[in-house]
Amino acid sequence: MSSVSDTQPVRRPLARRLFLGFARNYVNPLATRGAGSRRARVFALLRHRGRRSGRAYSTPVAARPYPGGGFIVPLTFGPEADWYRNTEAAGGCVIVWKGIEHALVDPQVVDFAEGAAAFDPLERALMPALGIARFARLRDAPGAP
Repeated sequence: MSSVSDTQPVRRPLARRLFLGFARNYVNPLATRGAGSRRARVFALLRHRGRRSGRAYSTPVAARPYPGGGFIVPLTFGPEADWYRNTEAAGGCVIVWKGIEHALVDPQVVDFAEGAAAFDPLERALMPALGIARFARLRDAPGAP
């Protein structure tokens, strides 16, 4: 019996690959326009810097406040997503949620049970179909309002 090593790329089902490609090319540019505003209920805007380039990026994410402070963000593209890798390398980022900027630090990957609890029941039900199994937990930066 053979096993897949951790270094081999994960093969995703065709439907998931098509959805993620559609989201990356069409949904993200549209979502970025309103993400983080008071009227946007689904998306927050995550601001981060490129770990190699230093370039500033803004990424729409489905963030939710985390009980006890900070935010939880689904890792739709896994912990290999550039926004997560950049945030991890920098030790933090800024999330714009309902028009307010939140400085966040200490990104950590958490399991489905811990992360999904911050989302409503309908969102939780859809997440496995999208292949979301892990989340990023980000804590409020010390001294941040």
